[in-house]
Amino acid sequence: MKKEEEKGNSSNSNLPVIITAIIGLLIVTLGGEVFEVLSSNNTSSETATTGLSDKVLAKQADKINRNLPMMVDSVTKMLDIHGINNTVTTDYKLVNVLAKQVDTTQFNRVMKKKLLNNHCTRPETKILRDNNVTMRYNYRDKEGKFITLITIKANECE
Repeated sequence: MKKEEEKGNSSNSNLPVIITAIIGLLIVTLGGEVFEVLSSNNTSSETATTGLSDKVLAKQADKINRNLPMMVDSVTKMLDIHGINNTVTTDYKLVNVLAKQVDTTQFNRVMKKKLLNNHCTRPETKILRDNNVTMRYNYRDKEGKFITLITIKANECE
């Protein structure tokens, strides 16, 4: 029981770090990062390895959603984010593009590489990696038609 309480307290004390990590990872775009992520609260080196609770992920997603939708670059609008089952899913719209114009193989290759690099190397995303959080990036065209879904798992960093 004590171990479970410590795990719960660890998750709650890391809430600012979690939101920083999620925002840091979500702001990756085709051309790079839109703004620098501040992570002054990233001081904890101990995290649970069994994942973050749905409550923690949902709370952080709600905080981010208050500022959405927002343009993250000249062609990408972040619409929504939600977290459940140790997975964070972000919905994006490519505002100047139709699905039929996108070479999804090329798009997936380029974006997966960028997203994976950021997820695996940024200090801000360490809490997500340490907690085995899966990141999913859902892209739609300007009319809302599905383009692709890119998934990044923590074990891909190994």
